[in-house]
Amino acid sequence: MAEDFLKKQSIDSLVAAAEHIRDCERCRRVYGAAFDALKEKNPVIHYPQPHPRFVLEECSRELHACERWPIGI
Repeated sequence: MAEDFLKKQSIDSLVAAAEHIRDCERCRRVYGAAFDALKEKNPVIHYPQPHPRFVLEECSRELHACERWPIGI
């Protein structure tokens, strides 16, 4: 039971982060800049775009600096 709660909480956190990035102009720009930087830094023939996980790792600190970033993520 507790494991199901933790899984749900983890999924809810991912959704909240994605919705915030979608809805916050500042964080959308931060994410976009990180995406572009990774794409330029690591051009790969088979994958034309960086994986979202790597983009989030690249800009996590800047996203968390947003005063409207969801608490606990």
